[in-house]
Amino acid sequence: MRFFLSFCRVMVWTVLALTTLIQVGAIFSIYSGENLFNPTLLIVATVLMAVSVILFFALPRGKLAALLAATVAAVLFIIVALQLKDSLSVVVTTQGTAGISLWKAMYRHMSPALIPLFLLPLWSDYRAVRWAKSLAEADARTPTYFDTPDEDTTVTAHKPKRSVRDRQRKSEGAE
Repeated sequence: MRFFLSFCRVMVWTVLALTTLIQVGAIFSIYSGENLFNPTLLIVATVLMAVSVILFFALPRGKLAALLAATVAAVLFIIVALQLKDSLSVVVTTQGTAGISLWKAMYRHMSPALIPLFLLPLWSDYRAVRWAKSLAEADARTPTYFDTPDEDTTVTAHKPKRSVRDRQRKSEGAE
């Protein structure tokens, strides 16, 4: 389990770094070329994804909010990828192909949608650890209702009950 969580951590940072570089390159290429697409949504999605991952690992209690923000950013990336594919459709010329095919849109602009999938096991592990700690704290606060011997006290043996014959002898002797 620890290996899988470490793998997820590494994959989150790797996918974030690679996709951020791809998105920044796409933003610069959109600004430097013809203005066929408004990159504002792409910029918002890129910044939101980077901030949500940083907050996920930086904040001890804001992990759910960061996971939800990363999920919103992933949906924005899917919307942007589909818009880019529609606005920059593939055109075959004598010099080669130009535009964005579905495959290019998927690996360039939809790959950040993998980040919330890698954050989900990390969040669930965090919740499980918090739940176990709260159970341990509640168990420590709960008073014990049984007389359990401690290490420093000695347990004294109870007197055995007297038999009926012993009681009769004692009552006859007292008379």
